[in-house]
Amino acid sequence: MQTQAAKGPRDRVTYLYYRCATNQETRKRPCPTNVRLHAERVETATWKFVSELLSSPDQIVTWLERGIEQERRRLRRDPQEDLRQLHERLGAIKRRRGAFQNQQADGLMTLDELRERLADLEEAAEAVERQIQACETRGEGLRSLEEMKQFYLGKGSLWEVIKPLDEWT
Repeated sequence: MQTQAAKGPRDRVTYLYYRCATNQETRKRPCPTNVRLHAERVETATWKFVSELLSSPDQIVTWLERGIEQERRRLRRDPQEDLRQLHERLGAIKRRRGAFQNQQADGLMTLDELRERLADLEEAAEAVERQIQACETRGEGLRSLEEMKQFYLGKGSLWEVIKPLDEWT
């Protein structure tokens, strides 16, 4: 949505609207709805909605809990548990690396065999590190929702937290 100003034909008063920006972004396919909304009505409704939310953090917590459950279902698993398992696998790879070096030092393996096995372990470690990165980013949305929930659980009314509007200007 973007703002648009239009002057009335008779009274030359400026009216403010919100309208779909697609018409200007793409000339080939205009917005199918081509809706124009009076800015004052939209802003009044938005402010009412936000004010009610700020007055009842319980509603926000309920929505956040719903979002957390949806995100968990989407992830199907707890990303923290997956991270723990991946770090265990990485630790096991590092221990195997040390064991291979000890075997070579004890003469149980040639230097060429050691190089070959260490290269395989390095490849495996890189794969696990890529999985760790993917898992960390996968769980960011869930962690963010849980942090917001904890924040809102500690508040009686968010109006107490927010500075009065006249201090902002």
